[in-house]
Order: sequence, then C-alpha cells, then structure tokens
Amino acid sequence: MRTQRLLIIIFTIGLLTACAPIEELLYNNLWPTHTPSATKPPSATPAPITPSPTNAPTTTPSITPSPTLSPTRKPTYTPWPSITPAVAAPTVPTVPPYVRIKPDNIPDSINPLTGLVVPNPNLLDRLPIAVKVALFPLHTLPPAGISRADHVYEYYLEYGLTRLMAIFYGNDVARVGPVRSARIFDAHLVQMYNAAFVFGGAHKDEGTPRDVYGYLEEALDPNLFVNGLIFECTPYLCRDESISSYNNIFGNTHIISQLITQRGIDNIRPNLANNYFYAPEKRNQEQANQIFLFYSSQSYSYWYYQPGPHQYFRYQGISYETEDYIKLIDRYTGTPITAENIVVLLVDHEFYYHSSSTEIIDIQLTGSGKAYVFRDGQVFQASWERTDENKPLAIRTPNGSPLDLKPGTTFFQIMSTNPQPTQKGQAWIFEFEPPEEDEQNGEQ
Repeated sequence: MRTQRLLIIIFTIGLLTACAPIEELLYNNLWPTHTPSATKPPSATPAPITPSPTNAPTTTPSITPSPTLSPTRKPTYTPWPSITPAVAAPTVPTVPPYVRIKPDNIPDSINPLTGLVVPNPNLLDRLPIAVKVALFPLHTLPPAGISRADHVYEYYLEYGLTRLMAIFYGNDVARVGPVRSARIFDAHLVQMYNAAFVFGGAHKDEGTPRDVYGYLEEALDPNLFVNGLIFECTPYLCRDESISSYNNIFGNTHIISQLITQRGIDNIRPNLANNYFYAPEKRNQEQANQIFLFYSSQSYSYWYYQPGPHQYFRYQGISYETEDYIKLIDRYTGTPITAENIVVLLVDHEFYYHSSSTEIIDIQLTGSGKAYVFRDGQVFQASWERTDENKPLAIRTPNGSPLDLKPGTTFFQIMSTNPQPTQKGQAWIFEFEPPEEDEQNGEQ
C-alpha cells in the first residue's frame, strides 16, 4: 500500500437552533467542532466490493465482495413524501450512431454538452445553471436532482472532503441540492459555462485572502449569482424544514432561469460547443469496468460499468471507519446516478490560503493537462485543454486530435497530478494527494 488510511474522523455537529448561528456557519464555511486531518488518502488497494443484490451487475467484478455495512449506518434513501417530480423525465431521442457530432457544425437541436437531441430545443436558448451540491456530512446523502445534470464535477474542497458542481442546460429539475457554499475554484467552472451560479453563501472577510465572496465578485458577474443563504421559501430556492440542519436548501433550475431573465440579463444561448461525440464503440482498447477514486478516508467512491445500459453507475463511500459503498440513487428522481463518460482530470493543486483553521485550495484548471476518459467499459489516455475561459474543456488524445465522447452525461473527477493511477485487473485506481503547505502561504 502506497499510503496509510487516515485516522477515524468523527464529525461533531453543534446543535443549530436559530437563524443567526446558521447564517454565520454558511458564510464562514466552518464545521462546528470539526477538526479533521488533511493527510494522505487511504490505500490505493480497493477493498472488495459487491453492489447490493437488487442492483447486482450482470458481470462479476474483478474485485471480490467486502462485508456489507450495518443497516443502522446506511443513509436513508426514501424520497421525502411531500416532494413529487413536476414532470417525468422525458425520453431523449438518440442521435443516429453513424453521425459524428462536431463542434463546428452542431445542429441547434443538439445539446453541445451531451451530443444528444433535446426534446425541447428552447431550453438551449438560455444560460446554463451551475449548482453547488453537498456530499457531506454523510447524513445528507443522497443528493437530489443531479441525475438530470448534463455535466457534473467533483473536486477536493478541504480537510478531506469533496463537493459537486452540477451543470444543467438541456434538462431542468424541480429540486436540486442540498445547495452549499462556494469556493474560489468555482469561478473556473462558472466561467467555462457562462452560467448562472447557485450556491449557499461564501466566506466574507474583506481585505484578506479568506474573502471568498469578494474573489468571486471580482471574477464573475454578481448579477448571475443566486445565493442560497436564505431563510424563507421562494419559488427558485427553498429550505426544506423537514430536514433539521443547514443542508436543507434546494433549487428549481427552471425557475432560477426565469429569475435570471427577470433581472434583465441576456439569458441567451452561449457558444458551448468544444467537443466531439460519436456513439459507436472503439474496440481493442484497454478494458476498465471499475474506476476507484480515493480523495481521503472520508471521501471515496467508484464507478461500475454495466454493459446492458452502457453506463457507469456511481457507488458512494458511506463510512469513515471502513471502506463501504452503496449504489447512489438520486433522492428526487429515484434514479441511479449514472454517466456515459467518466473523465478523470489530473490538475495541479496548491494552497491559495492555509492556516490552522482554514484551507483554501487553488485548483489550476488553466492551460492543459493529462486526463483519462472512460467510456463503453474502456479507458483512453487523453489530455484536457482550456482553449477558452468561456468554453468547456476540450478533451483530446495525447497528440492533440479530438477524442470522441459517448453521447450522454459526463462526470468529471478532478484529481491531483500525483500519484499516477494504478491498475488491478480491470479496475483503475486514482488517489488524491493534498497540496503541501508553502511557507510563504502559511497562516496570516
């Protein structure tokens, strides 16, 4: 094993009984009495895994089962009874498999983020919606609405935790969340999609490096902010009072888009075409039916390829004590979290600010870097390129030629550039290595 497991980390969340303490918590982005250690992630050797019998893959994984988690420690996956999807997810027409979607001549009815025909092309005549979504604490699982996103990013937040940014463009969802706080890295993703930005507060500390909100105000257009730091229910963002914690803000992407228009902003179609899509599989590539991602002993997951639906299914780590997983189901739609493409981006991470109580990570998603693309149960070595700050990343082969993504959803996993991935049979294993503290960037 290249690294050792982190010590057991127990979250102690203080009782929140008034709006003022909650507001302070959301602005300051601090966990009450939470002092985890940002040391190396767990071992790269994955524990044996078996999805639950009701969701068992059609083929046997190359890694054998581990003990299942005690039912008392599993998150509750039953949807809230008061919530019913406003509209059932539409059946998306498929692009003929012999048609290659190219960014220079993409039809108006095709979503440039997925390569799929959109049932309602009018949805593409607007700005995308970028929503920050929580994965932690574990009792917040599973997230709601992200199964309807076109692109989803997972990245290292701080102290061993990760968070999601879900991009909605060709689809809407009436409930997405829990919506959580912003970080400086979000500026990259919001710029790339020219998106309205939905988040739940950000740390304010004017004149210091800890002023995350001020950083975002300078980097982005604040008129596109939809700040979820609210304590009343609105049509676009609402607290679910049945959830007794601060992880209870949920958004409606359709109403959020209407809000942007009502503000007098040009809510029009941006140029997001930057990738190629082609449905037929390329064979004779290296097989890869599992993708393990270890950010820390708190944040770990894997994707499992199922040949029947030709999709990757997400299995989420649900214990800080042992390596245990459960199939991740969207709390709102009731459907599994899946993707046609898993793109692992290797990106340099540095401390923007680091003190005894604060970690702000600078993830340098500019220029280009190495990537791995997983589609159709195969792996392709690739590169990512930020060709334009106002366009999504371009995915290329190592020699710079376009690399065809499979039409459908893409999930981007942002990992550190070291260490390099390892293999165990058809399982690919990625470990995150936190940045080292720079003496010049220490406590201030």
